[in-house]
Amino acid sequence: MQIIDAQVHCWDPEGEQFPWDPTFGLPGSAMASSREHYVHTQFSLTELLAAMDAVDVNAGIFVIPSIYGTDNRYALAVAAAAPSRLGVIGKIDERRPDVEDRLAAWSRQPGALGLRVIVPGKERQRLQSAEMNQLFTAASKHSVLICLYTPGCLADVVPVVERHPQLRLVIDHLGLAAPPAMPAIGDPFADLPALLALARRPNVAVKASGVPSLSTQEYPFSDVWPALSLVLDAFGFDRVMWGSDFTRVASMHSYREALDFILLSDRLSKMEKDKLLGATLQKVFRWSPRS
Repeated sequence: MQIIDAQVHCWDPEGEQFPWDPTFGLPGSAMASSREHYVHTQFSLTELLAAMDAVDVNAGIFVIPSIYGTDNRYALAVAAAAPSRLGVIGKIDERRPDVEDRLAAWSRQPGALGLRVIVPGKERQRLQSAEMNQLFTAASKHSVLICLYTPGCLADVVPVVERHPQLRLVIDHLGLAAPPAMPAIGDPFADLPALLALARRPNVAVKASGVPSLSTQEYPFSDVWPALSLVLDAFGFDRVMWGSDFTRVASMHSYREALDFILLSDRLSKMEKDKLLGATLQKVFRWSPRS
């Protein structure tokens, strides 16, 4: 079995070569604590690859951290440094007038597998904006996959999918809150019906990434399985992919535990584990890392 992690991060200290987005996590903002996390928890590419080796993860999809904004130079450096093990997901500012040219140029970069769009609930109107529609239209035209994370407004994705039936779309983190950076309030799976409503759209896939962070129990996180089983039943194992997001959840559980709750589970067959831990990702992202 080739194990591929659908959600990994690394980053360099803030510097001239790879500057951080100065608007991210400004003091007093909702993301201020997130910026502090990146400042005080440095995690290099070397450390990322070593962590993957330690748990026998063969490859991964590097998702550029928000500290870099829409500057994809660090993502491209990662792709160039580890081309056999890491594909990369970048970002583009949908407000730019040349968004289609930038999207097409990004899709031609070695190692580029798609783009990420984050729309928190308080910005839900962005999903229906003309600028975002322009981005999704261009992504459909050039067959560029979009990893979409919309905590707090997952239901607003339905009209997006209806307008763009050819858009290759992956919902990050089940579309739910992402503790500890974004604590779940009340039932962490309360918005799950909005995700399940997207299952009838064949162009929508899902990352089951960081799921143990939604558990109130220790490993093996048995209380997340009822919700996860609903997702697997609705989308099928050909459209759901495991991801650890282990740098985000390191204070909650280990990388090994993030993997083993799937790998060692007696709830899944070997074929289901093969798909969930890598085979489906290769089909959805159209990427086959070298062993």
